[in-house]
Amino acid sequence: MVYWRTAYCALGGSGLVKTRILVLGSGMAVLSALFEITSQPAWQDRFEITVLQQGWRAGGKCASSRDPENNFRNFEHGLHILGGFYHNTFRMLIACYEAWGGRPLSQSVFSHNKFSLMQRTGADWKEKPFKFPKRRGKPGVDPTEATPKALLEAALDMIVGLLQAAYPNDVVVPLAETAGDSAPEEGVWLLVTLRQVQQQLRAYKLGPADTADDATLIQNFKKLAGYARLLAEEHRPSGTNPSGIAVGDLLILLELVAILGAGFIADKVFLHGFDRLDDRDALEWLDGHGASKGLLKSTFVNSGYDYAFAYEDGHENGKNFAAGVAIRGMLRLIVTYHDAVFFHMKGGMGEIVILPLFEVLRRRGVRFHFFHKVTRIEMDGDRRSIGLVAGKVQAPLMQGLDAYDPIATMASDGRRYWPSTPRFEQLQAKPDWPMNSPDFESWWYEDREIETDFEYRAHEHFDIVLSGIPIAALQHLCPQFSANVPGWSDFVAKQRTSPTIAMQYWFRESTSHLGNETELPLITGYVLPASTWCDMSFLLPQESYQPGKEVHHLSYACGPFPRNPHEPARPDSNFDKLEAARARAAEKIWNRYLRNRLLPDLPDDGSGDFQDDLGAHVHVRANISPSERYALSTKGSIASRPKVDGFGFDNFFVVGDWTRTGTNVGAVESAVTSGLQACRAISGLPQYIYGETDFP
Repeated sequence: MVYWRTAYCALGGSGLVKTRILVLGSGMAVLSALFEITSQPAWQDRFEITVLQQGWRAGGKCASSRDPENNFRNFEHGLHILGGFYHNTFRMLIACYEAWGGRPLSQSVFSHNKFSLMQRTGADWKEKPFKFPKRRGKPGVDPTEATPKALLEAALDMIVGLLQAAYPNDVVVPLAETAGDSAPEEGVWLLVTLRQVQQQLRAYKLGPADTADDATLIQNFKKLAGYARLLAEEHRPSGTNPSGIAVGDLLILLELVAILGAGFIADKVFLHGFDRLDDRDALEWLDGHGASKGLLKSTFVNSGYDYAFAYEDGHENGKNFAAGVAIRGMLRLIVTYHDAVFFHMKGGMGEIVILPLFEVLRRRGVRFHFFHKVTRIEMDGDRRSIGLVAGKVQAPLMQGLDAYDPIATMASDGRRYWPSTPRFEQLQAKPDWPMNSPDFESWWYEDREIETDFEYRAHEHFDIVLSGIPIAALQHLCPQFSANVPGWSDFVAKQRTSPTIAMQYWFRESTSHLGNETELPLITGYVLPASTWCDMSFLLPQESYQPGKEVHHLSYACGPFPRNPHEPARPDSNFDKLEAARARAAEKIWNRYLRNRLLPDLPDDGSGDFQDDLGAHVHVRANISPSERYALSTKGSIASRPKVDGFGFDNFFVVGDWTRTGTNVGAVESAVTSGLQACRAISGLPQYIYGETDFP
């Protein structure tokens, strides 16, 4: 439903009456929505936009900043890499860079087609490398069909190509044909080839009822899965193929694709989409369709949980990933990318993505009010709209300043960046600032001595509220919703989040000197809590070092962080400090695995610390505030997710990767898609959004 109404664009005595949009937060989903709105012709005649942002910077979980007192090192919330299937994200960034007037986006990102999955083997770990081929087209320019049938066909085609590289002829295997529970008929064998199943899949016709073709194709997919297990277990093929995948692992992937094929047809996924699988966990669904124990224990399945932080409350025993979301995401990742499967940014996420969006929006006339913490959202008397947004101004501006400018400039080369602390020269600071700088972004921080109240009221200050506050925080700000918003309580009860941890390492020696010869290594599926790790040394030229003090290695690690069950009510001045200490203790334990497998030549004295001669600097961040937690896609929760306009209010829209976006998983692409959906709900455009459904 489009919520753009003539009431919001009425002609008054002095001309057009603009719709006043009050925006809460400035994360990726909000910035995407505002960029799309302000890209429409004559948008200034239709809208006035005001953004309220807690703290001193934009970007939400995508924010990053540099510390001018510490070699201009960049500090992140985690490890950010863009997927080659992020069509909506790249489309927006290409347009943003053009509007920004700076360098083309292609100069700010580069392709990355190699990564490894880590497989636990007893007490040790084994690395399983992948090398994906470069594909025609560009993300953001050449979207790929992403229906369930098209995705499965592409996955099967990929497996066929890899097997053909490993074997000179079609791979065939005899399988006994069984009839019900009877014993195999002696001498009756079937030869099942991959190509036969390919042809049957392409010729398969969708239909609402079961057909003979359904039964035949399900049977052949199951035989194909049995074939893969038989060949892997009895023949134990060795060697690799051009992708770098061991042939034995390739057969595990063949079993996975075959199980997907049989399950898709049995569960009518081709007809109804992936959503119908979301009431089950991914491993549970695969097991229900006959996956072998080897497949269920393999990293090809389990690393998806690490990649998506799919652990309830960050606990290792809390694996939970809705099957439809997990399978859709995996298939889109590996078969719908263009050019490369991943893209690295040549700078911090805040610099490469958030800064251009922020500066373009500010130039276009969007007003940003930093240090504005929302504490309460109230409904109007009619219970059909939002009547009040209230909160606290965390720090007043110096007299004479109309707006806070969050961006600093490097004197050396003129680069603009987000500083790691507020620009206190613009604030009426307390005597102990900035030496004792508060964490304005913390959920638990409050300073009643300096904070002042603000209120924005419907009809007086705003016509529409666009909220980018994540659900873990939003649920505490809207106490009236439980009794008045249908489905709200059910959604809040089912939604799960996880804190995350981010670790960044600087060492004087290079990656190769530390024992890792891989070109730009990237791994996932490793030891929690930091199960994803990547060499980011290519970012070191962005930093500034005195001669003789240079470092040559930089790497990031991140993952789900166990939630503290004893979270206090806010405010609490000590909780952030306690959690930071807990995160540092977790890092000291985890870095043993960094030394053992990823950087094996790092000296280890057993203390968890690093020797002085390494020139080491370690930055650890625990993302524990409700607005920083990762929104999980747990089984049984997806159907209750709201759409951006799904609360039934006339003037309230929500954006974020926790809404119904089509991908329904925590990712930049989901956030951008949500922003596009909010723009459409408010303005009527764009009518088509790639990927928001499983069907065109």
